[in-house]
Amino acid sequence: MTLEITEIQKKLLKMYVGELKGIKVIGKELNKDPRTIKPLLTSMGLKIPFPGSLWTKTRNHINKEFTHPIPLEIQEIIEGMMLGDANLRLQTKLQASKKQPLLSEYLRLLDRAEKLRKKVNEGKAITNTDISNWNKCVSKISKVNTAALRIHKSILEFQWIKTLIPLFSSFTKLKVFVKPSNTESIKWSCGFDTSSSVEFFSYWENWYSNKLGKTKKVLKKDLTLTPTVLLFWYIDDGYFSGTDLSLCTNNFTFEEQKYLIKLLSEVGIKAKIRKKGNHHQIGISLTKTNKKDFFSYIEQARLFKIANELFPFKFSNSISKKEWKNEIKEKFPEYFSEETENRKKILLKLLK
Repeated sequence: MTLEITEIQKKLLKMYVGELKGIKVIGKELNKDPRTIKPLLTSMGLKIPFPGSLWTKTRNHINKEFTHPIPLEIQEIIEGMMLGDANLRLQTKLQASKKQPLLSEYLRLLDRAEKLRKKVNEGKAITNTDISNWNKCVSKISKVNTAALRIHKSILEFQWIKTLIPLFSSFTKLKVFVKPSNTESIKWSCGFDTSSSVEFFSYWENWYSNKLGKTKKVLKKDLTLTPTVLLFWYIDDGYFSGTDLSLCTNNFTFEEQKYLIKLLSEVGIKAKIRKKGNHHQIGISLTKTNKKDFFSYIEQARLFKIANELFPFKFSNSISKKEWKNEIKEKFPEYFSEETENRKKILLKLLK
């Protein structure tokens, strides 16, 4: 049934639904008290999100500011780094909404909202069903959670972060940062935050559990150890010396570590769980064949060559980690200058 509306309501509908302007903005543009705008909109059956910040969030969703499809190669990089030090942070609530729609449903909601906006902007007749569909879309979208990925490293990994920035900025906005470090010898740390998205929230759901209000990183259930996933895990949390090749797994339970051992065996790499102090870690067998299998496997990753150049101590006994650190300090003394705001700006400029 076609909705019978006045000319002023038609204009308000175009501004609110078609142009996604808030009630205060509409009032200002029309030189009217915003309190008189809301009743005219609700009289058409529109439900107005409250508070205003909820409308702002919903508007950004409808404008598709919170959806950034992640390329397959980057997905593998993320999973490798999630096995290591990377973390995902909820942006919309401290706890995830239990009413979160599936990603496919979320995208359908956006398309449905866009079709109504187009109809309104073209001046076509609006039906009660259109208004009802809009309200349903807004109600569901307002409950959608998003998350952002944070990569935070020592200044020693400055060049590695610089390598990753263009890969991630190809599909999402980044906030690159340089921060003072709390260690005596290393004065700075660096990294980036991605923009928040529903795609990153999907990762959050796979990599975190929330029980009794406590959030904990867990092992993704359908993880596959591709060469890229294993390379990035190794760069983050791997250790190599003449007598040891291991992967740190302190973040995961003993059962999760056993599952990781199984995944390694599936790609032809022998490993076992070793106790180190109060923690357990995964030790890679250093038999000649197994060592070769491990490095041959991660050599297939696209960024292996760069990783090998930037972290030679992880792939060869020809240089120790301590010697590598000294080389970095000699080659890039600006990374280790005292904490000053000017130095921070210089490092940030170099990183970008």
